[in-house]
Amino acid sequence: MKSLTNDLDIRNVDAIIEAGMRCADKTAMGSYLDVLLRANPEIFMEAKTMTTKTRKRKKTFEEVFTEAGIIPEWIARGKAEGKAEGEAKLNDVVMNLLAMKMNVEMIAQVVQMPVKKVFALKNQRAKKRQ
Repeated sequence: MKSLTNDLDIRNVDAIIEAGMRCADKTAMGSYLDVLLRANPEIFMEAKTMTTKTRKRKKTFEEVFTEAGIIPEWIARGKAEGKAEGEAKLNDVVMNLLAMKMNVEMIAQVVQMPVKKVFALKNQRAKKRQ
């Protein structure tokens, strides 16, 4: 628990990574490493870039984080956020086209969206205007 700080040094990071490799609960260790990485990004980057000649680690930084489930979680989170952002922008485009009085079927064809969804957005737009 004493490592939950924002001023770790390389020795602390090494010890934490070694402990992480031995930890049976990879989910808990992943959460713990995620918090530490967010609080200490510079020292973790320094630890990552140091050569294996000056440090005695058996696994790479990426391997430890992947085994702990952090990297796959970040990838999944990024994909979900990207998808949500893309959908929000597409909905904005549809709303703008509706404001321009464009035909619902034509909008659906242009943005490659189901007509039902465009109608739902049109109804949502109408409710907001009331």
